[in-house]
Amino acid sequence: MASIIVSMVAMAGQQYTAETHDEQTMRAQYALEGALTNLRYSLNGSVTTFPYSASFTVGSFTVTTTSTDNSGVTPDSLSVAESCSRWNRTFRATRTIGNPSSIHDPSWWNFAAAMNSTSTFQDHLTTHGANDDVYANSTFTVGANSTIQNDLYTISITQPASVTVKGTFFGGTAPKTWIRPRNPLYAANATTTLSGDQTFNNYNFGTDYSLVYINGDLHYHNKITKKGTFYVTGDIYITDNTTYNGAADKVVFITPNTIHFTKNGTTQIGYYYAGTAISIEGDTTLNKGGMVAKQFTSGSGDKLDITWDNWASANSALATQMFFPGFWP
Repeated sequence: MASIIVSMVAMAGQQYTAETHDEQTMRAQYALEGALTNLRYSLNGSVTTFPYSASFTVGSFTVTTTSTDNSGVTPDSLSVAESCSRWNRTFRATRTIGNPSSIHDPSWWNFAAAMNSTSTFQDHLTTHGANDDVYANSTFTVGANSTIQNDLYTISITQPASVTVKGTFFGGTAPKTWIRPRNPLYAANATTTLSGDQTFNNYNFGTDYSLVYINGDLHYHNKITKKGTFYVTGDIYITDNTTYNGAADKVVFITPNTIHFTKNGTTQIGYYYAGTAISIEGDTTLNKGGMVAKQFTSGSGDKLDITWDNWASANSALATQMFFPGFWP
């Protein structure tokens, strides 16, 4: 009889221990969820460099978090590792969340051309300045002999076929976190807002460092006067040559979608950011500027020649005033 009573007491103790552990686990899960909510608020609209670590106090728990870029698996996402300790136990969780932050990485503009995803140039990609580098956060292919006048950086350890690198090939480069402009921030800071598709064959910003927000597509060619930026919610179509009216003029074209260079044999100026793609639809020469795109594409026989303008990299404060993704906000 005594053995039965001891067994019953032991079983009751085991049940108590299991229930206690379940309650502890539940309380820790609430803390982890609360920390994740706090993390979302702290990242929203902020400027962040990843990996990003932060700690949050939730009730009697201190939860540590480490966020890393997860866009290679799911676009615009973060992987968040959480942990907290109490009762001689450690509780952990790993979650995937959307990335609401603005990525701060001006180094994307240190290159004549920089691409985030696998890109295909059906003809050549050639840079012409002595310091003109190319960066690929992936792999890319060319259909004709191409020359990089200075260095080539890729996460691939293999140099692309048919690409001559006059400087150094840096294969196996650590991947960069992709920069994404936040539409509401550009809308809120616009000096001019235009609704519907727009077509300009000249544009005078009037005042330096103006931001023109276009809720639609933009079709553009010809002269730019003053320093200014176009943020376009739709696609951008560069339909003919572009030039600066004065030596001090600068322009940035930004879209979360695609920039199309539609005419064969054109010469361009300026800086171009495309969140989806830069599409080369005819031989295009960029004489003074830079291109950053999630992906580059080109048609059969369509060439891209670039001479990099280091103005943004050399003038970070002014590039921030020009609303360059990666520099601003």
